[in-house]
Amino acid sequence: MPSTTREFPLTDEMKRLLNVTRAYAEGKTLFLDNAKAKPIECPYIADDPEKTVNGLRQTLIDTHEFDENHIDKFVRLFDDVWFKLEVESPFDEDEKRYYVQKYTSGIHPAEAILLGGTKPMFLQIIDGQAKLSAKISLPDITLRPLDRVSYLSKEYSFSSKEEINSYIERAKEESLDSLYNDIKSIWTKCVDADNFHIVICAADTIFTYFQDKLGMTHYLLFVGDNNVGKTNNLRVFQQLGYRARCDVSITPANI
Repeated sequence: MPSTTREFPLTDEMKRLLNVTRAYAEGKTLFLDNAKAKPIECPYIADDPEKTVNGLRQTLIDTHEFDENHIDKFVRLFDDVWFKLEVESPFDEDEKRYYVQKYTSGIHPAEAILLGGTKPMFLQIIDGQAKLSAKISLPDITLRPLDRVSYLSKEYSFSSKEEINSYIERAKEESLDSLYNDIKSIWTKCVDADNFHIVICAADTIFTYFQDKLGMTHYLLFVGDNNVGKTNNLRVFQQLGYRARCDVSITPANI
């Protein structure tokens, strides 16, 4: 067997759905053996599981041999198998692996998200479309997204890629000015304070999303007697700010 062959383990359910006995990739081709003389073939892109999986779905549909519901279920399971292989792939001896929430240096900005509530992925917006990756390999390091139990703040979670793309379309209609006005209206609704207070809080909310672009920051201190709304200000920041963590008596380690 060639050393470039990559095997994809099949569950009993996957074998039953399409009568497939083996799935493997060689070079730029993905093969599915299903007890016929010639295996089913489709393009294989090692660093783009999503494009490969979509191509596999279309190839299976084009055979006119399988029920489309069975195809969709098989493809979802195959995608899960591939994801598991990526997550559990062993460390290379020289590999430096880092788990991050965000990375922007030299690549399209990548945000760690949860897909379907449990699957950690990197989300990048490339040519106006969402690209999802289980890892990002750079020349000297490999990046991995945080898993669900590793977040200190509320994680970004989406049910599907289609949901993400719907937000991308909505975002095309927004600007910094429109986002600022929307955020300011929420601060005005939730916090009883003068205009200066509302303006600086709204501006700082947007600022949190660009911390990696600036070399310094300032801190807002909410001072006052009991029951004047200090905690309420923090709660608004928690809901609107970038990966905000709301806590009391935070230890130096957590800071």
